[in-house]
Amino acid sequence: MKKQRKIDTLGLIQKMAEKNKKTVDVLEELKNERVPSKSTLENKQHSERKSVKKKDETTAIGNSKPQKCENAPEGNGYAVQKFEQFLKAESFRDRKESFVLSLSRECMAKYEKLAQGASYKLEIKTHRNDLMRKVLEDFIQQKFRKLLNLIEQE
Repeated sequence: MKKQRKIDTLGLIQKMAEKNKKTVDVLEELKNERVPSKSTLENKQHSERKSVKKKDETTAIGNSKPQKCENAPEGNGYAVQKFEQFLKAESFRDRKESFVLSLSRECMAKYEKLAQGASYKLEIKTHRNDLMRKVLEDFIQQKFRKLLNLIEQE
C-alpha cells in the first residue's frame, strides 16, 4: 500500500477565503471608482435603455475632416464621439512591427482606465494592445513632421 499524504484542507480553505476576500475588495474599489453612488446608477438604469452601437464605418484618421458639433464646448459628447471614431479607424500604413514597452505606474494606470472605459462604459470592443498601437500611430502621424521641423530649426 502506498503511503497517503495528509492534506490540510482547513489551511487550503482559509487560503482560498483570503484570496477571495482580496478579490472582492479590489472589485468593490473598481465599482466605487466607476459609479459614484447607487442612487444615480438606479435612476440611470430605469431611465435609459441599453443599446449596442454597431457601425461599419472605417475611416483613416489622417483623412477625416473635423466635424463641427454644437455641443463641443458644453459637454463631453463630442470627445466621446471622436474617441469612438479613433478606436474604429485602422491607421496602419505598412505591416505591423512588434516592440517591448515599459510605462510608468501613473501612465499605465491612466492607460488601463482608458481601455476599461472604452470597453465597459462606451461598449466599444477593443484590445489594449490595439489601443496603445493606435495612440502611438496617431501621435507619429500627427506630430512627427512638426517635431522634426522644430528639431532641424535649432
